[in-house]
Amino acid sequence: MGTKEQLLALFESNKGVYFSGEAIAQKLCVSRTAVWKAVKTLRSEGYNIDAVSNKGYCLSVTSDILSVQGIQKYLNPLCSDVKLAVFPVVESTNEMVRKEAALGTTEGYTVIANEQTSGKGRIGRSFFSPSDTGIYMSMLLRPQNYSSQQAVRITTMAAVAACEAIEAVSDERAQIKWVNDIYIGDKKVSGILTEASFGLESGLLDYAVLGIGINVY
Repeated sequence: MGTKEQLLALFESNKGVYFSGEAIAQKLCVSRTAVWKAVKTLRSEGYNIDAVSNKGYCLSVTSDILSVQGIQKYLNPLCSDVKLAVFPVVESTNEMVRKEAALGTTEGYTVIANEQTSGKGRIGRSFFSPSDTGIYMSMLLRPQNYSSQQAVRITTMAAVAACEAIEAVSDERAQIKWVNDIYIGDKKVSGILTEASFGLESGLLDYAVLGIGINVY
């Protein structure tokens, strides 16, 4: 992990807390010049980092940029195998994960993006994924000895999990429009697309790519 990534992890875990350049340098075992360069780079990427004389640097509590460091602090121990990759914009998170799956990447690889230029929906449809409006993510799953009948349940389980997540962070009641759309009232707030690959001889699931898009803003 580079200096920028280490600094971001420190800031994300301590939003609103000031650290002097010297304190940061000691924590990260780098020079103060390296700290200054990392702060400058993070600012250029849109992070709101305050600098106050005799107090140091601080990541604003209003900072709302997707990052690996910002997400990892919320993951519980059951998610230790999740490997995150976060991007400002991609063509399709599902396609990125499918390519990794074909290369043999292990279960848990997850791509999260702020925007998709070629987001995928069901039956060949497109999934509208503009920037700064939602979170678009895809996860690689490799459940063992799953038949096609069992595999179809992945979308259902994901829909339930999405509803629970929405209700956990809001005062709204989320409902499933069978089987892959999530609604609040009469407005669609989330869509789910699961794509899978099966072994020709065994007929069992090789891997599944679970894609979820949520309209956050």
